[in-house]
Amino acid sequence: VGLLLRWIGIMHRLQQQHSLIELINAELPQTQCGQCSYPGCLPYACAIAKGEAINKCPPGGTHTIRRLSRLLNEQAEALDPAHGSPQHTPVPAMIASIREDECIGCTKCIVACPVDAILGAPKLMHTVIAEHCTGCDLCVEPCPVDCIDMVMSPAGNDSNRESTIPKTKLSQASRELACIRCGYCAEVCPENLLPQQLLSHSKVGDMEAQLQLSLINCTECGDCEQVCPSNIGLVEHFRNSKLVLTNETLVSERSRVWQQQFERFQERRGRQQSAVQVWIPSIKDNTTGLSILGSTPDWSETKSKLVPSNRQKANVMSKSDKVTNDAHAGFSREQAQAEIAAAVARVKQKRD
Repeated sequence: VGLLLRWIGIMHRLQQQHSLIELINAELPQTQCGQCSYPGCLPYACAIAKGEAINKCPPGGTHTIRRLSRLLNEQAEALDPAHGSPQHTPVPAMIASIREDECIGCTKCIVACPVDAILGAPKLMHTVIAEHCTGCDLCVEPCPVDCIDMVMSPAGNDSNRESTIPKTKLSQASRELACIRCGYCAEVCPENLLPQQLLSHSKVGDMEAQLQLSLINCTECGDCEQVCPSNIGLVEHFRNSKLVLTNETLVSERSRVWQQQFERFQERRGRQQSAVQVWIPSIKDNTTGLSILGSTPDWSETKSKLVPSNRQKANVMSKSDKVTNDAHAGFSREQAQAEIAAAVARVKQKRD
């Protein structure tokens, strides 16, 4: 009974750890870039479950660090600069681009891409599907002709808006005073929101609290800003928070797509490896047969039977020389010259 209870306890802990790894992996951006020093998002999730730091993911940036800290009840720290700079956009700022006129069709970049974002075939031109590229740059190094560049993503460039406050309103923001909690903003809000609480959560970046307070229902009408005695630019705060929420939604959706692409890539690679590793030739007892790759053949014996000895090479060479000499025995230089001259004459006659 004691052993059974112990076994049940071990299985329960393993199940809990597996569930935790899945939750952590769901929060990672699924770019499979390896910038965290692990070969993918899932290995990094396993390491985090065992105590690894949560601030080693540049593509996820502060958004991923904040969500992981809440999930694991840990303190959110700044991104470790040793692993790169944080990404502020919901799509990759940089993506791969192949100079197609220089591509030799070696397919090495296709093999390296973890999300199948490169389209091509052997000895044919390759191209990058920009919508699927995660910007991991794993395809750059394997390229033997160095025809892959990391370029600015059009979508990433358009969404790289760290601040949406217009320059004309900077002077107004500089005249803002501290909130006095008068409550006037809540009284005039047509959507019955609580602007003062939304402002507090907006300043600390608590997106979940703003969602619970129905920030998404804000129409940005400006009534709360008009009655604010402290001249606080509430509309700009709420607009920026809604932009962050939209970006986080895009990040989650794109991460889900990338994870599906990576899983399909892993599944296809597994099928290809299984197909290659089914049979290999082996020679035993002077007979040729087939053996499954799982068994280790005696390569020394196989080599001795496949590689000819010096005596065997000499015999082959002597036979080849004999065949050559036999062929040269009936050769006549004068006859060959006559045949060539006759052929040239026939060609000239046809041309005339």
